[in-house]
Amino acid sequence: MLHHGLGLALTESDRAAEAVLQYVTALEHAPERTDIRADLGAALARLGRTDDAIIEFREILRRDPSSGEAHNNLGAALLQLGMERDAIPELASAVHLNPASAEAQFNLGLALKSSGECERAIEHFNAARLLRQSTSPGRVSSGHRTH
Repeated sequence: MLHHGLGLALTESDRAAEAVLQYVTALEHAPERTDIRADLGAALARLGRTDDAIIEFREILRRDPSSGEAHNNLGAALLQLGMERDAIPELASAVHLNPASAEAQFNLGLALKSSGECERAIEHFNAARLLRQSTSPGRVSSGHRTH
């Protein structure tokens, strides 16, 4: 879809405000496309329009409650607003749905740390670190070079 592709290109060029307009137009033509809605939410968050981004992420979850990415994005947005207690269940769902997501593990660690649950936070920070190490090209892990 032309508008979605243009929105992606604009986002990559740090032109999030223009990208938002393209994503909105794309959604007018294909409101069921949660990938476009996710990109819209990310662009809104990048612009500091976190409340609007949260609306988009919640709409994705209404349509697809099993989207680990949407749970992570919603949790990260809530965390950005200082709403750690609301962010933790979303981020825990993201980790449950996709335990191999270093980003979700890290975000859950941040939320737990912010809420004073340091021991649990450390577990998720360590998981994120190990996941990043295992997926980084050229890193040596357990004596084997990763590809």
